[in-house]
Amino acid sequence: MPAAGKQDTAKVTSTVDSHAVTKRLQSELMSLMSATDPGVSAFPDGDSLFSWVGTIQGAADTVYEGMSYKLSLKFPTDYPFKAPTVKFETPCFHPNVDQYGNICLDILKDKWSAAYRWGLPQALHCSFATSTCCEQLL
Repeated sequence: MPAAGKQDTAKVTSTVDSHAVTKRLQSELMSLMSATDPGVSAFPDGDSLFSWVGTIQGAADTVYEGMSYKLSLKFPTDYPFKAPTVKFETPCFHPNVDQYGNICLDILKDKWSAAYRWGLPQALHCSFATSTCCEQLL
């Protein structure tokens, strides 16, 4: 009987954690939808809040001006304690993007913090703004 009680407790804890992640993603989606940045958008891909599709427009006065890039965003089940995986689906030739579309940006890797409120516009614009490439691409 005690073993069943432990399993029930584990299910409740898992449900609470899943609910917290879902609530956080819903909040960040609402923030993104109300953002005033016309060059960035992202929405859930289907019914799951853990998989999104996004777009980013190339910045004015850069070689990316006039370009539109499709991205995929995958949120781990332990988000926000682990960073989302953000990947360019549209080919993008940039020092911070590898040949497979993976973004090499420290805030999406080892510099990620759960304290960040989802900063998709800032993170994506940052990936275009900096010209240095991380060690993985060297």
